Amino acid sequence: MFNLYFHKDLAKGDSVHSAFDGVVRVSRYFSGYGNIVVVRHYNGLETCYAHLSKLIAKVNQMVKTGEVLGLGGRTGRATCDHLHFEVRYLEEPINPRLVFDFENQKL
Repeated sequence: MFNLYFHKDLAKGDSVHSAFDGVVRVSRYFSGYGNIVVVRHYNGLETCYAHLSKLIAKVNQMVKTGEVLGLGGRTGRATCDHLHFEVRYLEEPINPRLVFDFENQKL
């Protein structure tokens, strides 16, 4: 069994950056996720950034790797300030550790 998400403790207001170049598909409040940004990348991959205190990216905005999408927080069903990060491929959730080496901060 593996997790289909990654959670990283962030202070409220810490900047959250796009993992890759892409187009913002979603930027809004969505029930349990709270404020969420979803970026669609050119290879069928999507990355999701949830529980943001502030949304900065706009729907249909083109973003570059490292561009600020929003600010960390605790919206939706979060019990502490953190970033809920998901990776999807062709709309199916995948283990983000298959794409990212979080410990060494590498792809």
